[in-house]
Amino acid sequence: MKMEKLKRIPPMLGKNHSKKSRLKMSLKRKGKLHPNWKGGKILVDGYYYLWTPNHPNKTKNGYVCEHRLVMEKNIGRFLNKKEVIHHINCNKLDNRIENLELVESTGKHFIRFHLKSRDKLGRFKDVK
Repeated sequence: MKMEKLKRIPPMLGKNHSKKSRLKMSLKRKGKLHPNWKGGKILVDGYYYLWTPNHPNKTKNGYVCEHRLVMEKNIGRFLNKKEVIHHINCNKLDNRIENLELVESTGKHFIRFHLKSRDKLGRFKDVK
């Protein structure tokens, strides 16, 4: 006689949670309350991002570039979306205020700091 294995069924499978229960569960899994929380600092494309959910210029996940936060604290206001922060020593991870420079727009930033690295045809020069 063969014994069939009993499948374990999760206790809440197919059952509906109340709005109150769903809200309570979702609040437990955000930010500092999430079990995988590592402190709110992530590295994306070479830049540090800090979790700042109440910032007006946050990403959809609630993060803001650390260098932008450092500059905002220094000048005492929020940066608008057109303003760019240039890293003077070209190290994206060095967010000391003495290494940061505020530029009005992306175009002015490119012309002032990055156009020098191109030749007359717009190609990047050989860097040795």
